[in-house]
Amino acid sequence: MGAYCCDSSQDTNLRPGVDTSLARKEADTMMNQPIKIEYFGGSFGRVDPIRQMLVHKSVDFKFIGYTPDSWASLKESGNSGEMGGLPIVHYGGGQGRQQTMAILRSLGAMHGYYNPSDWKTCAFVDMVAESYNDVFNAAAKAMLFTPDEEKPAAFEALRDGLVKKFMRICETRFEQNAAQMFIASDEMTIADFCLASFVFNTLKNELSPIQPVLSPMLLKFPLFTAYTKRLEKEVSAHIERRPKAPL
Repeated sequence: MGAYCCDSSQDTNLRPGVDTSLARKEADTMMNQPIKIEYFGGSFGRVDPIRQMLVHKSVDFKFIGYTPDSWASLKESGNSGEMGGLPIVHYGGGQGRQQTMAILRSLGAMHGYYNPSDWKTCAFVDMVAESYNDVFNAAAKAMLFTPDEEKPAAFEALRDGLVKKFMRICETRFEQNAAQMFIASDEMTIADFCLASFVFNTLKNELSPIQPVLSPMLLKFPLFTAYTKRLEKEVSAHIERRPKAPL
């Protein structure tokens, strides 16, 4: 008979006499190393949940902003990382890390906003975060890569499709957990920073070309709207000090 794949004897955290101090020391060292974020300047973009989270935790970081031309030159030089895209985030030593949601989870776990050992909460947090990513990608496509004459229809399709589903998920969560402060629990998680980006970069951002079409949706989801006010108190330090941008 084969051994169980989850045999606890293989977990060093459960075996007596195993010194975990080196692992803790390594984690502390990683947390204390400086963070550098590379992304496009002049926009909030897909990296914003990461920046919001770091500001909320009072973690210092250096931001390097590229223009489309300077980023194109960097790519041509072969210095655009393994995935060849932005953002690139340097932390914990070694090369820069890519793939936004993976970075968000990693830094979230490092700073107390994502607990991988709580599988049930992680399942919901991940669903919200991935749904936000889908909405962001669709909104960016509609705003940046759709002909002007087709944008009104694209904006309305986004509103009546992905955005409505996304906001309904959040509204239902608060209907089922009326006293809950934030989207997954009474504590902030990476999902809340994704939602903060959705709300303050799109729904309540008067510079966003899609805002007039999407913002009336807040009237249809009163519990979610009340949540945005609690959320604003948490992220105001970031929202108030950053430059304004349409996306």
